Amino acid sequence: MASNLIKRWVGGVLAGWAAVIPISIVIVVGTLLSLRSHYLLRHDRELVMHSFEVMRAADQVLIGALDAETGQRGFLITANPDFLVPYQQATLNAIPGALMQLMSLAGDNSAQLKRIYALNELTDTKLAELKLTVDTRKTQGLAAAQSLVVERNGKEAMDSIRTVTREIQDSELKLLTARSAEVRHDEQRIIAIIILTTLLSTVLRIAIAAWRQRVSMKAASHSD
Repeated sequence: MASNLIKRWVGGVLAGWAAVIPISIVIVVGTLLSLRSHYLLRHDRELVMHSFEVMRAADQVLIGALDAETGQRGFLITANPDFLVPYQQATLNAIPGALMQLMSLAGDNSAQLKRIYALNELTDTKLAELKLTVDTRKTQGLAAAQSLVVERNGKEAMDSIRTVTREIQDSELKLLTARSAEVRHDEQRIIAIIILTTLLSTVLRIAIAAWRQRVSMKAASHSD
């Protein structure tokens, strides 16, 4: 009698472990895979935001150059110092800040850095030309400043800035497309892991319940 009780107790313990271990393994593996996928998803989303920041910073350089040129033109025509406000804001803050941000963001991309250095040189050239014409307008008058504008062909410099800015943004747009696809893939993988983990744990529970029922019935028949 005592031996039968012991056997039943041992059998119950083993059955309990047999029920817990497979389900626990499925849950642990599913959790680890899910955590890994969430990490990849967060990383890929950060890369997507990084691409948007690069494109925005490149756009800010172009906008700054346009603002500086607009202010220069207004001052050349009117000699009103109010027109120099956007020019000064662009040359002192907007353009240097955007270029610094670009270099910081693209520090690990040699191809983009090459374009950014080229953009830096172009904006330096453009801003030097604008400054020369502004200073000439202040000291020598409109005619002398206008002759400098014609001589230095400011349109060509601005077109070059537009071209390099577009190249930076187009390159980043390709990266953005690939990174967005990775984000979608990560999201789908997380959903698949959740579904698979749920299905496996459910199937295991059903199989274990059926097995325990058979064991119980078998034990009952032996006791009879």
